[in-house]
Amino acid sequence: MKAAIRRHGLASGAAFAALVFLAGCSTPPDRIILLPDPEGKVGKVIVHSATGEQTIDKAYAEADVTKGGAIEKTVGSQSTVQARYGELLAARPPRPMTFTIFFSV
Repeated sequence: MKAAIRRHGLASGAAFAALVFLAGCSTPPDRIILLPDPEGKVGKVIVHSATGEQTIDKAYAEADVTKGGAIEKTVGSQSTVQARYGELLAARPPRPMTFTIFFSV
């Protein structure tokens, strides 16, 4: 009986260790996507990691930072970003309204 319990405990421990290992391997990279403002203007983002840095300065450019710190830079499109993150983008609050008032003195 003790041997069966020991064998079951060993199998459970091995399964847990494999699960932890696989969970660590399946971590998606950190992704930074540069979006244009409503007028179409684009700024610049410098992405730093432990192993280097990359600058993204084009609309819909992406930088993926892996767990090891490697940075992979790609250029996406508006349709790709909309398809992947449409719900998230729709949940953003509306931009604040700006008014310019002139007074005559």
